[in-house]
Amino acid sequence: MTLSFRPRPARRSAAWSREATGSRAPDGSWHAERVARVSRLALQFVTAAALAVSAYLHLNLAGGYDLIGEQVTLGHLFRVQAASAVIAGLALLARPAQLTWALAALVGFGSLAALVLTVYVAVPAIGPFPRIHEPVWFPDKTLAAVAAALAAAAATAGLLTHGRRVRARRTATST
Repeated sequence: MTLSFRPRPARRSAAWSREATGSRAPDGSWHAERVARVSRLALQFVTAAALAVSAYLHLNLAGGYDLIGEQVTLGHLFRVQAASAVIAGLALLARPAQLTWALAALVGFGSLAALVLTVYVAVPAIGPFPRIHEPVWFPDKTLAAVAAALAAAAATAGLLTHGRRVRARRTATST
């Protein structure tokens, strides 16, 4: 019985495979590509974490606001905000596209705007929605504002970098 032995082919280096596939950053450097990928992932997780904190705080506070309002209570509005933050965060983690970045930014900015507005302005009752005015900053409210601002800022940065990456890819493929 004769055994034939064929040596395994040498493993090609990562640099060779990048050159062969042409997966290079628009400026030609692999380091810039890696830094950009890590930055996008960091923005993605920071945005999702800030939205999760905002959702947790709103769900935690919702029970205390269930008596404010008749048809639609303030507790209901808190739960809707928490659900929108969870959906936006999960969508961003599942598929970081321009639409999901924009959704996360919209939820962050909307949450922050509503929070700040209700502190400084007495919002009258509109239709089934209750009158909202709470001119007090307490720790959970402050943390919710910080989480919403962080989510909005990180999602906006992610949206801007994602758009830049898409434009760079289109420019590279068209030439």
